[in-house]
Amino acid sequence: MPVRTAIARAACSAALGLLLAGVPVLVLQAPFVTRTMVSANHDSSSAGLPLPSALRAAESVRVYATDPAAPPLPAAVDGRPGFDEAAASHLRDVRNVLVVARLVTLASGALLALALALALPARRYRDAAWVLRAGSLGTVAVAAVAAAAGAANFDRFFELFHGLFFAAGTWTFPSGTLLIELFPEPLWAELGMLWAVGVLAGVATALIAAAAVSRLARGAVAQDV
Repeated sequence: MPVRTAIARAACSAALGLLLAGVPVLVLQAPFVTRTMVSANHDSSSAGLPLPSALRAAESVRVYATDPAAPPLPAAVDGRPGFDEAAASHLRDVRNVLVVARLVTLASGALLALALALALPARRYRDAAWVLRAGSLGTVAVAAVAAAAGAANFDRFFELFHGLFFAAGTWTFPSGTLLIELFPEPLWAELGMLWAVGVLAGVATALIAAAAVSRLARGAVAQDV
């Protein structure tokens, strides 16, 4: 195999992996996900807020963490302390990570669309099928390792995951703060499972596409014969 082809295959496979991992992250930022997850994990006795107020506060967090043009977070919610500068600073860090993740996901999708637009008309079906399989199986392998680590020791996995993106001490908050009460640890574990389901759905779609492209490759060979 020419070196150029091998490099192109590897780059496109990596782009597919980033796309498969990134699309579920984008979906999980949707307002309905925040409403559903906060509602399912809400405890008015510990949060000190009725559910409607908690949902409004959670939505302000979602917007602040995803939109650079978001308004400031409320300093008080229903008469109790809201979000201080430490919480706002962490959420700005989260926003920076999400903005980069969004750009990487979109760039990966654009690269793959361009590669397919060039490969399929040129009948480079084997290359396309290889990329779809390799990118999918590589993503499954990484996701499986992450899932196993989280299942074995979620607290440690949560700590290591945050350590990849945030400076030590900037993402931990005392119990009783509104940010922790709105988004408790079980909620993040559930979001992790939803992310894994989304990744698997994308992988299944890519593998189905790989099988379809492989059939095209076999048909092209038969025509040439």
